[in-house]
Amino acid sequence: MNQGAHPEELPAEVLDDVASVVGAEVTVLSRLPGGVNGGAMLVQLAGRAHAVLKAVPRAHPNHGLDFNETPEQSLLRQSVARLSGYSSVVSALVERLRLVCADVPPPREAPDMVHADLSTPSNVLVRNGAVVAVVDIGNAGSGTRATDLTTLVWYTFQDPLLDGVRRRLSTRILDLVGWEGAAVLTATQILLQLELAIRLGRHDVVAGVVKRGHRALDELNALR
Repeated sequence: MNQGAHPEELPAEVLDDVASVVGAEVTVLSRLPGGVNGGAMLVQLAGRAHAVLKAVPRAHPNHGLDFNETPEQSLLRQSVARLSGYSSVVSALVERLRLVCADVPPPREAPDMVHADLSTPSNVLVRNGAVVAVVDIGNAGSGTRATDLTTLVWYTFQDPLLDGVRRRLSTRILDLVGWEGAAVLTATQILLQLELAIRLGRHDVVAGVVKRGHRALDELNALR
């Protein structure tokens, strides 16, 4: 939903689709504040448990967009295209990413469900050392599981104790999509991290993102 939307503006077909999946009637209770991306609604399932529902309308093809994408996706695409103008060091990293991906063919279709924002600890909930839930599936779709594994690789750089985990994840990604596919996924992750930091005005972390981006590419090159 858009940030300014009201509960009654949620299309009935959305609630019907959700109800068919969860097997219970869904009732909208209120709109929840906050959130970096789209809005969220507090809902109740068949008068029992409460849950959070996030829904974003698809843009119609003739609304001035080049693709069948949400307004949020359109803004993200445009924002990424402007990254090179931020600074010379960001521009150099973006150019390196462009060269890495320049001759890579389109990805093959894959049957996996992809979360697309599998960051820890934000969206993976752990209790007593076991994963008990994965939340915030607003960006989920079909593709290759290597997408989510690449996201996890990015966060392993935060702790030297996870270097071994990163090597195992990288090996699995290469098994799934090959080196060129891994390069595209790595480049996508780096661009998203740059865009997020700059858009949120977190200019103090941009240098660290750039450094980690180059390191990720160096490690990937070593596996070629």
